[in-house]
Amino acid sequence: KVREIIDNEKPESFKPEIGRDPEIFEGRWFLVFVTQDKKSGIDYYEVLEKEPFYSFKRLIKKEKWQIAESPYSLKDQKLKSYIYIKAVDKKGNERIVELAPDNFLAWYENYFIWVIIILSIIIIIFKKLWRKKAKLQ
Repeated sequence: KVREIIDNEKPESFKPEIGRDPEIFEGRWFLVFVTQDKKSGIDYYEVLEKEPFYSFKRLIKKEKWQIAESPYSLKDQKLKSYIYIKAVDKKGNERIVELAPDNFLAWYENYFIWVIIILSIIIIIFKKLWRKKAKLQ
């Protein structure tokens, strides 16, 4: 008689690392991760690279979780994305770890700044037109 393992605990916490080596992935940035689940064992990992919420790319790009193995070659070689690593054990319990971007977006890649600039220009134009109209009356 086989006794079924009851496992409702997440896999153990872990700390992924980003690295670069000329011998691995042709010198591209990669992610290394590992954890364990003492009850049922790790089934698989998934990785999600997500643009910051204020990025133009995030408006048009739909990110998806990717089944992954360590080491994992990063798609974002500029290291501007948030990286999420999900460890799933054999009973379906998950632990998700987040890595913040190493490099942040330049000011011109941030759409909030462009919205502020455009709104400021519109306000200035309307103020000038309103003053001209007031002088003509």
